[in-house]
This record gives sequence, C-alpha cells and structure tokens, in this order.
Amino acid sequence: MVYNTTIEGYTTDITETAASVQPMIVQITVRSEDSEAADRVSSGVIYSSSDDECWILTTAENIADGNTYLITFDSGITIQADSAVSDPSADIALLLCHPSFPTTPIEIGDSSAVKEGEYVIAVGSHPIENQSGSVSFGVVSLPGQVFRAGTEERQPWITEVFTTDAEVSRTGSGGPLINLSGQLIGMVSSSMTSANSAGFSTAITSSEILSSAKELQKEGAVTRGYLGAAAADVGSLALYQKSAWNLSLDLVDGVLVTVVEPGSPAEEAGIQTGDVIMSINETAVHSADDLKEFLYNSAPGDTVTVSLSRQSAAITTTATLQ
Repeated sequence: MVYNTTIEGYTTDITETAASVQPMIVQITVRSEDSEAADRVSSGVIYSSSDDECWILTTAENIADGNTYLITFDSGITIQADSAVSDPSADIALLLCHPSFPTTPIEIGDSSAVKEGEYVIAVGSHPIENQSGSVSFGVVSLPGQVFRAGTEERQPWITEVFTTDAEVSRTGSGGPLINLSGQLIGMVSSSMTSANSAGFSTAITSSEILSSAKELQKEGAVTRGYLGAAAADVGSLALYQKSAWNLSLDLVDGVLVTVVEPGSPAEEAGIQTGDVIMSINETAVHSADDLKEFLYNSAPGDTVTVSLSRQSAAITTTATLQ
C-alpha cells in the first residue's frame, strides 16, 4: 500500500528562530538633500527600547553622508529617525526614533561563548514589497580582528569580528547575526568584509557592539585609546598553540599579542608578537575583553604602563595611546 501525505506548516529550528527575530529587524532608507542622489537602503535591528524611545543598531557606513533616515518596521510602518550617532572606527551606529507603537529589542548574546563551526543565521530587512534575500544560514569562525587605519574622520582601531559563510546582500548590511537561540552575537558589516572573500561575510561581535553602543547612547560619540596590538585569550588556546608560541602550558591568564600594527603605540613601546599582556596600569588583563574595556575607558594621549610576559620573563614598558 502507498500512502501519499502532504505536510503543511513544516518548520525547523532555523525557520522558527529566523521568524522569532523578524519583528525586530528594520529597513533603513538614507535620503540625501541632493535630489539627484539615489536613496540607499540597508538593514538595522532594534537595540533597545522604552516607553518613549527606540534605538536602532546599524553600521556607521549605512548612515554616512545621510541627511534623513527613514526606518521601516516589519509591520510596514515607516517613521523618521530623530537623530543618529556613530562610531566610524568600529563601523557601529545608533539611530534614535520615537514610534507610537510598542517595540521589542533583540536579545544580545555573548560572542565570547561562540564556538568555531557553530550554526548562525544572518537576517536582513524584510521589506513588504520585496520578500527575498533576507535570511541566510551558515557556520561561524572564532573571533578575529580587522585593522582599520585612521583617517581625518576616524581613529585607527582593531575591531573584533566573526567570519561566516552566511553571506548577505549589501542591503543586509547592518542586520544581526544570530545564534540558534535568536540572540544577536554579531552585526553584518559590508565595510569589514574583504573584497576577495567571496562567499563569506564579516560580522562585528556583540562584545564590540556593546562596548561602543553604551558610550554612543550616553555620550553621543566614542572616545577611546588605541594601542595597536591584536590579542587572543591565552586561556582559550589549545596546548599545541601554546607550544607553538613558546608559552608555558599552565599559563591561563593574560592575552597573547598576535599582531603589532606598524607605527602603532604598541610598536613604539617595544611590544612584540608572542608577548603576553598581563596588566595595564596595574589592572589585570584576563582576556581580550578586559583589554578592550580598558581601552574604551581610556583616551588618546594617555600614557599607560604595560606589564608583559616574554618567554616567561617579566617586562614592563610604557605606551602613549593614540
């Protein structure tokens, strides 16, 4: 006997998770005062909200050179943002608006807990008139760093990012990268994605986003000190990696310097790749997040004392942050 069965409404963890965050995703239309300039469309996500205001998270590149920002919510309702603040160095921006209806922010996850090969979903805006290309699925790498040189408009900075094969279109830039629990662990950034990385996207980690967004909300801008050293948590290194870097196998604290940018304060202070930063200004550095938090609470021109471990020898040096 043959049974023909039609299954309707079939869902998976992925479809359910993508659907659960869709009401939190918005479309951002940037309109210039130049009437001949075309509108630019990108994505964003509700970062925080209260009874009288709503903050939209997106990339700084998405709002650059814009004069008017129109936010289209998943319901199809469009309102104008009242203001925009950005951190161009880390490519993070917030738009403030005051909708007349309730909004729900996305839950922020812990990017440091993400494992290499973990399933992730990239979600872009879902405009009513075009419902294609808003969701992609893939796996994620461990956090890495992207160095952006300083310009007149921005300070140099090393941004913590994920690489993922959950590729998105340019209009998906600014949308969230989520885990299977529906938590934001990153934000897709087209400016951080290398031109030669076809099939892959780059997402700014939630740890980086939180550090920047908190100050953007409070101060309207981000001021921090730049050291110029990319670092990895010693505690997360495998034994063979510690051996390759000539580190003590029982060392679990500090951050391993993996890259020193040429001309940076770190290079001028004599910091080398393979060094382990143990503390700054006598503040213990247990992880890369500790180092990042210290720099976000510092300012250009600050002189700091850096305690290092170099092949088990204790070294102290000073660096003037940019």
